[in-house]
Amino acid sequence: MSSHLPARGVLLPNGSFELALTLLCGQCFRWNRSSPPEWFEGIAGGTFWRLQQYGLEIRWECSTALVRETEAGIWIAEYLNLGQDLTEFENLFCGHPILAEPIRLLRGLRLIRQEPWECAVSYLFAQSLSVKVIRKALENFCNRFGEAVEGIPARRAFPEPGLVSLLSPLDLRPFANNNRARAERIV
Repeated sequence: MSSHLPARGVLLPNGSFELALTLLCGQCFRWNRSSPPEWFEGIAGGTFWRLQQYGLEIRWECSTALVRETEAGIWIAEYLNLGQDLTEFENLFCGHPILAEPIRLLRGLRLIRQEPWECAVSYLFAQSLSVKVIRKALENFCNRFGEAVEGIPARRAFPEPGLVSLLSPLDLRPFANNNRARAERIV
């Protein structure tokens, strides 16, 4: 790994896992393919990450050694839900007349364990919008109200609830597709 990030490691998922499918399926919005394209960069846990799947291994790099007071490798393994083995579930439904095809197509997709605050606000922004528009709105929201990520000052963490509670719905309307009711619910 050639990055300058201070924390890095390798994880082995329990069972099938597809990093690209998990990060880009629309359940979270702050991950992007980087250059070279086999890496993904994103902000999670208020920290900058680089992730890459190489065969069965998940290689990770992080801007800090501790994330939310947890060792970075443990934190990202929990976030990606790598400890859950879906093999039994996949095998149970692989012959099902309706579920067999989705199970085959989505093998390796994990439900990430996104922080509840970020997940709730992201989905309030997301109603009736495309993934591309949601990604841009959240990036602009974080750039405007989020704190700089330690070690990567150009990147911003997801704004904390205390800060957002001090904003007016008018402050949030540009990020909520100009929807006043949505902005009010977030505040």
